[in-house]
Amino acid sequence: MRIVWLAGWYPTPSNQLAGVFVQRHFLALSKALSKYDTAHLYHIHVDESVASNRVSSNNEHLVTITKSRGLFSKVLNAIRFHLQAFKELKKALKTADLVHVHAGDKIGFWAAWFKRKYGYKLLYTEHWAIFDSSTPDAYEKRNAWFRFYMKWLWKKTDLVASISTKLYSSMEAKYAIPKPYMIFPNVLDQAFEEFEKNSLPKKKSTKDVVTLLHISNFEVRKNITELIDAVNNLIRVGKKLRLILIGAGSETFSDYVSENIVLLASMKAQQLTEYYRLADAFILPSDAENSPCVISEALSFGLPVIATDVGGISEMINAKNGLLIPRFQTQNEKENKISEAILEFLSKSQTFDLDAISKQAKHQYGSEAVVNALIKRYTQLVCAELPEYP
Repeated sequence: MRIVWLAGWYPTPSNQLAGVFVQRHFLALSKALSKYDTAHLYHIHVDESVASNRVSSNNEHLVTITKSRGLFSKVLNAIRFHLQAFKELKKALKTADLVHVHAGDKIGFWAAWFKRKYGYKLLYTEHWAIFDSSTPDAYEKRNAWFRFYMKWLWKKTDLVASISTKLYSSMEAKYAIPKPYMIFPNVLDQAFEEFEKNSLPKKKSTKDVVTLLHISNFEVRKNITELIDAVNNLIRVGKKLRLILIGAGSETFSDYVSENIVLLASMKAQQLTEYYRLADAFILPSDAENSPCVISEALSFGLPVIATDVGGISEMINAKNGLLIPRFQTQNEKENKISEAILEFLSKSQTFDLDAISKQAKHQYGSEAVVNALIKRYTQLVCAELPEYP
């Protein structure tokens, strides 16, 4: 079976964290495939980097197109992207048995286009929050061309491998076309799956101080300012808290740094391991999400999670492993709701079974279980029945 992945979002030389969860999936898949199957991934992107076309040892085909500037640069860059995509994929997809699109922006057009000619099976996984109508860049607010080719990709899809039921339902509502689907959770990075082998027993934070951890890209919808203000207000009334915030963009909040508010730049998974181990809880008070990797990561370390009830988060968090913040209705209520959620956690913190949280997360988001289920569906689609390999 020849499998081709098309990734609209993937780590690049200029942004190593872009779509890193797609890369985790692909590397886990490559490792799990039998000797009778092959997987190739193609990612074509336009940015400030020097033009390149390289193939990694894991069959990642990474094409960089240097961004043009000027009056018509947006149109010119789009044309150059599609010309390069046609050139790369015309040959790559010709012998594919199955094509799996991750993040369909632009590259999904070619998955649908070549399916008419080559007849492969087509799967589609999306990670975007745009299918939530409340987001500023929601699907229905996009231009007509974008909506056309995204719906065309959906029509051509044989199976939706969705990271949550909620996301699938939102996409089905937008496209008004039901599709067969499976749940395909984001997988843990290998560093998180193996952390117990080389780590010391989990340390607790400074005596009597509860450490909250937040990791994100610090977009406005993450509500960082409101989170910091909520923690500071609770500290003023006597609560012993520390908040550690990690991620790209953290430097824009440098004015908030104090003894109790720690800001750190983005870091690799291996480095994050220590912060997950030291924290008492993870907090993500976003306006919109799908099924964030940081939640499954935190759970795998036995951390209870405090998160807003948006996207697929309610499929990840329950009374046994955290608590949900009711979805924000107005800007003014955010700080109060975050404060209330932290206070509720403090009152319940001793009731969580940290070992059970970790065990369940590793079972649910471990790469072996997730990828083996995907390979089984691949084979069913392509072969109609499971072959017996010698």
